[in-house]
Amino acid sequence: MAMKRIAGIIALADANPSLRRTNKYDEEMEYWVDTRTHGTRGTNEVEGVRDSTSAKGKVDSLADSSKPEDLDKGWNHEEQAPGVVKDSLQRHMNEAVTSRDKLNKFMERLDVADASVSASAKHVATVAKAFATEANPCLADMAKAPLNDAEKTLQIMLRKWDLTLNVPWTYIDLCDTCSVPMLRPTDYLATLVEKGYLHKLLGSSRLREFWTNYKKEEPNHELFEHDFVDYDNLVPLYIHGDGGRTYRRDELMVIAFQPILGLGTRLSHPQKLTTAKLGVNLKGHSFTTRFLVGVMPKSVYKDNPERFDNFLTATMKDFEQLYFRGMDIGNGRVLRFIPLGLKGDLPFLSKSGHLTRTFLHIRKGPEGPKSKPLKGCCWLCLAGSAQFDFENLGYNPEWLSTTGPKNPPPWDAVPAFFDHVPHVVQDKASFFTLDLLHIYHLGVGRDFGGSALVVALGVYGRGSVPEALEDLNADLRCFLKSSGKSVHFRSLTRDLLGFPSEGAFPCGHWSKASDTPILIDFAAWVLQQRGPGGVRLHSILISAAGAIGFFMRTLLRGGLWLDNDEAAAAGRSAMHFLACYQKAAEICFQANTCRFNLVPKLHCLHHVALSLCTKAGSGLSATLNPLAQATFQDEDYIGRVSRLSRRVSARKLCLRTIQRYLVATRVELDAE
Repeated sequence: MAMKRIAGIIALADANPSLRRTNKYDEEMEYWVDTRTHGTRGTNEVEGVRDSTSAKGKVDSLADSSKPEDLDKGWNHEEQAPGVVKDSLQRHMNEAVTSRDKLNKFMERLDVADASVSASAKHVATVAKAFATEANPCLADMAKAPLNDAEKTLQIMLRKWDLTLNVPWTYIDLCDTCSVPMLRPTDYLATLVEKGYLHKLLGSSRLREFWTNYKKEEPNHELFEHDFVDYDNLVPLYIHGDGGRTYRRDELMVIAFQPILGLGTRLSHPQKLTTAKLGVNLKGHSFTTRFLVGVMPKSVYKDNPERFDNFLTATMKDFEQLYFRGMDIGNGRVLRFIPLGLKGDLPFLSKSGHLTRTFLHIRKGPEGPKSKPLKGCCWLCLAGSAQFDFENLGYNPEWLSTTGPKNPPPWDAVPAFFDHVPHVVQDKASFFTLDLLHIYHLGVGRDFGGSALVVALGVYGRGSVPEALEDLNADLRCFLKSSGKSVHFRSLTRDLLGFPSEGAFPCGHWSKASDTPILIDFAAWVLQQRGPGGVRLHSILISAAGAIGFFMRTLLRGGLWLDNDEAAAAGRSAMHFLACYQKAAEICFQANTCRFNLVPKLHCLHHVALSLCTKAGSGLSATLNPLAQATFQDEDYIGRVSRLSRRVSARKLCLRTIQRYLVATRVELDAE
């Protein structure tokens, strides 16, 4: 078959002399013809990714390439089509510049501290082996790492060459059969002082100003009974905890501490001015404003909750030493540290205090003969119990008489960690703080926004929800373009609004907290621009959106301590929002529609609003900003630590996550 094909090729070439030529080296006759080429060039597999290269096509230019005519003449590009070469070159240059700019923008958006864009230890060892020389002992050390366990050698090398924060970790026993590594606050703080990061611990040098205001707000705190305290050297802290996502979407509990004093917000402190008012701790990279204690996968404590309790108690024991003994930082100065509260979402607070009155303890349906007595839905008061309705959102609700020292214990047994941290003895429950992020942005705000947007669907006069959603999304695009804002989803859908049917209360399902205020403003904009006018419900919703927006802007523009006018204005605006929410729910109930569900987080927001109004009315010159207890930046911190946990060995998850975290933290501390 092959010989027959070759004979045909020779016959074709003999009939067409242009396909035949003599080789100048051996003077043998060569026959040049078109042919088809196909096949696979090769395969390659690197770290589980299989790559192959194949080619298929037809060669059409061999006949022309065999012609030797005019090759000895100079190439005159002027004879080409006018502008072809010049335009082609310019086009390629423009494309190259555009590609470069896009690549630069992409690289700027990458988080170099994020392990998802960092090299694995095995890859680092491989590169080190290729480039190691005697002139570079650091690479030479890394080149000795075994590829099957390069992480261990990498961490040793990083500590040796001072490329990590190098905080020593301690294994603590959670029970007889379980121990986990922990960054003891004593060791962490000593390392930060040693390496010159003391300013990160203090948040501000104006500590006495903080304690002067705090004593007016919490005069019954135990620390004010101690005569050894120097308020110029006492650092107030919060402890935060939350569950992140590690391998296979399992929960990873992350515990960290943070100074209360910080750099403010973008609105309150547009520049890092040391002469400005004290700021909340919501600015800067989260690895430089929050400090890790430890991590635990849920499998450690799911069936043994006492292990979680023991970890939290061990943390408080260490802070007990830092408060009563202090830390000598030289020059005769002794710093002391004290946690003033636990902050986090409601599930974390419930787990930390074994609370018996939470959002989980409400009745899901009508009361029946087998219904259990209501214990209450709030650890700060008896709201939600049989005697006190949490739905009362006025200025003088009945449950107000059960707050503070009159609040019955919200647990069956006092959490063990209270033995190791000074607190307000008459009101232990206040140690568990209220978080505006989960209360409003990821709670009430999503319920209000979802219901308001569903109400807004009615202004388009469409015959079906899908048609109205098309109009709503068109308006959303116009609103975002005109306002210069952006959201983290493509379009509004039934699922995103949490509106599967008319028989369900809408509850926004967008995941990003920053989308909540944007969508609430958008709902008000639609009702103003598209609404028929004169509709009472629409007017109430527009007023509510304005009030809650003013509330958040007041807090964000304020410092760590709000003056009397700021506290009063913020409190009144939040109360107005709650009144509007309740009235909207009443109107929809009378119309037999499911809108504006009355959820327990409304009561939490009610606590925040009433507290601001009460303190402003009592004549306090300064009121602690509720944003001090919010977890906006903490959510970013939890996400970063969780991503690190997904890039290390699952067999040593806790230790390897801590080690990677210390490397990333050192990078960020040096960058600022």
